[in-house]
Amino acid sequence: MARVKLSTEFAYSVKEALVKHHNEANRKPDGKIHVSDLLAPRLAYYQIKNGRVMRPEDVDMFIPGTAFHELLQKAMGQEYAEKAVELENIVGHIDFLKTFVVEIKTSRKYTIPEFPEEHYLAQCKYYMVMADVRLGYIVVIYFTAGRNPWKKKASTLEVVAWSVEITDEEANDVYNEMLDIKENLEKAISESNPSLIPICKETWRCLQIYKNEVTKICPYYEECKPSGRYPLDIGIKVCAKKKGK
Repeated sequence: MARVKLSTEFAYSVKEALVKHHNEANRKPDGKIHVSDLLAPRLAYYQIKNGRVMRPEDVDMFIPGTAFHELLQKAMGQEYAEKAVELENIVGHIDFLKTFVVEIKTSRKYTIPEFPEEHYLAQCKYYMVMADVRLGYIVVIYFTAGRNPWKKKASTLEVVAWSVEITDEEANDVYNEMLDIKENLEKAISESNPSLIPICKETWRCLQIYKNEVTKICPYYEECKPSGRYPLDIGIKVCAKKKGK
């Protein structure tokens, strides 16, 4: 009879391999700002300062995204996937680019919102400007949609898409917004002064809360000391209240 037992050691070695793969595959160009940095410049400040490395405890956040990205890109046409773009020393890779931009996301949300997350929309518009197109799509894979553990209802995977259209005037506003964020981030880095840039808009970047308990914390929380979300007892209350809205 086969002898079966849990192997935490081997599981951890797999997690370490995933971390190494992610860190090697996501090295950012030296001296340039990435599109993702524009979405959370305070976080980007500390990532750049500390070397942009992912922790083993963050593996669960990137595995679904990476897997679904690669699957959708292959299904939709690999020749249009992962297109490198650069604008005013801002660099990025568009998930899918033809005469329109496609930004692919994954979400653990139980419910599907009427509109996409604010940072999803911002990233899509940034890439539309960088690619000089006026139409984009945000595709989100909700892989636990409809889940209700209290009623023992099984979750279902849902693919949801939103179209995004902007005018030339709006594109110019987005362009200026991108440059403003980039310049403020570069100034903060050169002066070693993170207070020159605001804390991240999304509270979950600081703390993730489940039933009023912290499930994940930003690796730079103690160094950043985000105003209004620090110390931990204040952060828990603020993030829990935000989540409940």
